[in-house]
Amino acid sequence: MRIELTSGVHLNLIQTNQFKTTRISVQFVAPLAQATVTKRTLLTSLLETNSQDYPTQAQLSAHLENMFGASFGIGVAREGRLHRVSATLNLIADRFSDTTLMADGFGFLARILLRPNIREGAFDQATFERERENLADYLASLDDDRQTQAALGLQQLYFASDPDQATPSFGRREDLLTLDAQQMATYYEQMIQEDQIEITVLGQFEEADVIRLAKQFAFTPRAELNQLATYDHEIGEQRSETVQANVNQAKLNFGYHVAIDDFGPAYYAAIVTESLFGGSPLSLLFTNVREKESLAYYASSQLDALRHFMLVQTGIDADSVARVTELVEAQRQN
Repeated sequence: MRIELTSGVHLNLIQTNQFKTTRISVQFVAPLAQATVTKRTLLTSLLETNSQDYPTQAQLSAHLENMFGASFGIGVAREGRLHRVSATLNLIADRFSDTTLMADGFGFLARILLRPNIREGAFDQATFERERENLADYLASLDDDRQTQAALGLQQLYFASDPDQATPSFGRREDLLTLDAQQMATYYEQMIQEDQIEITVLGQFEEADVIRLAKQFAFTPRAELNQLATYDHEIGEQRSETVQANVNQAKLNFGYHVAIDDFGPAYYAAIVTESLFGGSPLSLLFTNVREKESLAYYASSQLDALRHFMLVQTGIDADSVARVTELVEAQRQN
């Protein structure tokens, strides 16, 4: 069930007694843009580390422990043409804890999301500098992950004509280094006031209770997103790029355009096809390229349905490129 709390703010209720936990998720959704993805990623760290009510990470963690060890995190993801920031809290269901944990959970999320560690128009400087440095170190460490670099390089090649799609969903180090605590506070206010918000609650609960608790966020009305998440980009010709590196194992990746619809017959057919092709331990890529021919240390595929894009990743010996390329194409034709 999807309920509009106000313009641009929706509550999604998924009732089930299958689990012993309750999950509360608050998602901020905005158009994907190269100029904002790095800010949004840094913002997740600034918000989940501390707040005005929990000035230190230790105090925040202690509060989660008091909530019977609740788990909490904030992350980012690309969804086709959209980018979302998701704050998720997992709690023991009230019927097992014999408490009002769900209500406590909503209150905790409100204090984290609506009372960040911002004073005089800027995030706490010590927190900002620490989290920016941590994120910069993480992004720099990706240079040592050859498969990640190969996947990102393929994405940049495939989506070369669209910088928003070519940019990693977690942003770029060069953009991170230009940000300051005041800019981040300004962008936080923009996200809170302008992003479309989707609140989702999964578990066993009374609808009226959840609606009442969700309204306590008191999010203001905002414009509804007027664009679909689906992004279709067919390049029309084959492109390739070779990067030399001093490594023992070569990374050979492929990107394919997939004809697919929005959750219609072609969507489900593509999901099954991708699983048979390279998305499962019994797939054609794993069985024939890795096991039967012993030409790859690994060979698998991933389907990004909202972008009509399928990524194939392999780890091989450099002198096997031609043969592996031939075999991968043969499995695709099958």
